[in-house]
Amino acid sequence: MGFDVLVSDAPERGRSPWLMMNAHSESDFPVYRSRKEAWSVFRIGAPEGYTDDPSARKPYSGQRFPIGAFDAFAKQFVPRWVGHTDLELDGYTALVQQLGPCILVGHSQGGGYALRVAQKCTSQVQAVVALEPTGMPDDARRSAAPHLFLWADHFSYSDLWRAYRSTAQAFYSELATHLQASQIDLPGLGISGNSHFMMLDRNSRDIAVLVAKWLQCSIKAHTN
Repeated sequence: MGFDVLVSDAPERGRSPWLMMNAHSESDFPVYRSRKEAWSVFRIGAPEGYTDDPSARKPYSGQRFPIGAFDAFAKQFVPRWVGHTDLELDGYTALVQQLGPCILVGHSQGGGYALRVAQKCTSQVQAVVALEPTGMPDDARRSAAPHLFLWADHFSYSDLWRAYRSTAQAFYSELATHLQASQIDLPGLGISGNSHFMMLDRNSRDIAVLVAKWLQCSIKAHTN
């Protein structure tokens, strides 16, 4: 579609450094994500399907995440502190205000941030794509741009993700009463086997096409 893309890492994520020490109290301890925890939380497979022996792991049937790359993926996990939502939102808001008109695409916790920043920057944000978002804003009536929510597979195996999705669905239902809002449920389209990381799954290009088509239609309708 010809968009310029800017990828930002939240503090203590990806290539971003840790926050200043005075941002933490002496009682704060960082959160570490183990491979076994990630295996189930990210809906790669059931907890009992994980073992330290990669050749013996049992993912969910039809899993589209490249299982052979899981350990390499897990090496990117970094320790992080929780409770910095306000600081991180301030940073993202400042970035969007500096950029000007843009589309926000956020995944997981980043999806929740995208939804919140869009409410703070209604004149700059033209559309929001939330990929399995967590952390919904308090009031959907503050949102203005077209929104897309996208959901992958294997929710029946995860109480945690069913709860996340239920909260997001309540926000979406309120959102859809006053603006252009859509949802893509991949299994509902006959696309099964995707993990929480659909952008890393083997059919990621097909999912990107779905999102791109929605953006083309929604932005055109929003600007007319």
